[in-house]
This record gives sequence, structure tokens and C-alpha cells, in this order.
Amino acid sequence: LNMLTGPNGCFPGKAEAHRRLLESSGEDLKEEVRREFAAQYTALRDAGVAVDHLDGHQHVHVFPAVIGTVALCAAECGIPWIRIPEEPPAPDAGDLIHPALTGEADAYSRLAASARLRIRGTPLRTADHFRGLYLKGRLSPTTLAETIVSLPPGLTELMVHPGRTPAGPAAGPFASFSHRDREWELETLMDEGFRLLLREQRIALTPYPEVRP
Repeated sequence: LNMLTGPNGCFPGKAEAHRRLLESSGEDLKEEVRREFAAQYTALRDAGVAVDHLDGHQHVHVFPAVIGTVALCAAECGIPWIRIPEEPPAPDAGDLIHPALTGEADAYSRLAASARLRIRGTPLRTADHFRGLYLKGRLSPTTLAETIVSLPPGLTELMVHPGRTPAGPAAGPFASFSHRDREWELETLMDEGFRLLLREQRIALTPYPEVRP
């Protein structure tokens, strides 16, 4: 019995995947995670992609049933960095975004805090801070500026979802991700005020892998 996939061999939807990872554990699931990790890593490596960090879709890599195996596999493959989406709640998030999104952000952050403890003592490194969970659906020049000026010292990973709305009807597995919100995020990130604010706050943008002594 496969725990990660359905009878058709495909991954289940977001809600079902989360349910399985929260309710399942044990060696069988760990072995499935290990095999899936190896398959995806091998496909990327064979395609010439250098894997320098992990950031599982919908943050599945920080679930308790997964994080231990992921840390072991990452060490075996020499992957140095992992995303830990642990974020303090935005003071006004509950008033500005749908309660379901706030609850989702809270849940991810709790799982991430636990995962951060689980990777202590492993070779994996992570950013000092994370932002973006509470910006979902409300990223704008104003909310981005508020986030930037309140950042604590250190390395922060900022999660955003810029994109374009298709010219015609959206189709395919990623159709639900092609909407105006993605263009708003892109416009916010391309805004000259954002670049000016980074300079004023003496913040340097850096890609993975960040190299520090």
C-alpha cells in the first residue's frame, strides 16, 4: 500500500497529502519518502541541475513524518540548505487575510519550528529567518515595505509567488496558480521603490547557496 501516492501513481491533492503525513509514520512511510527523494534527486542530477537547497512543495518536507528522512537523504546527496518556514505571525494578518490562510500559516510555522529542532546536529543549514507565509494573497508595495523594515539582523528567506496570467484560458495541472495575484506580486517585486528600500535598509539580495564564514 502506497502512502504517498494514489492508485493512479500520482500524488494526492494538498489536503489529502497533509492528512496522510500528519496521520502516518513508521518505517514503511520513511522508505517511501526515501525512494521518492532518490528518484527526484536523480532526475535533477541527470538533467544537469545542481541541487543546492530543499524547499518541498506546500512545505511537506517539514512534516514530522518526513523531516528526519529528508535530513538523512540530503546529507547523503551533499545538499547543504533547507527551507524552514518558521515565521512569527504578522500583527495585522488576521484582519487582512482570510482566517483559513492565517490558520494555514500558523500550522506551517509550528511544523517548521519543530523541524528546525530536528535538523540540529545535521549538516543541513537554513536561513536565520523566514517571511512570506502571512503575505500570501496580500503582497503589495505597502505590506512588503512593512516586512522589510521590520526584519531582524541575519539571513532571511523571503517566499513570494510572482507570475503571469495566461493570455487565454488556463489549462493543465498548474492552471489554478495562473491568476492576477501572481502578476500583482511580480509588479510589487519589480517596483523601483522596493529596490530603493533595500538600499536604504542596507539589505543585500543573495541566491542560494549563501556562503558565510
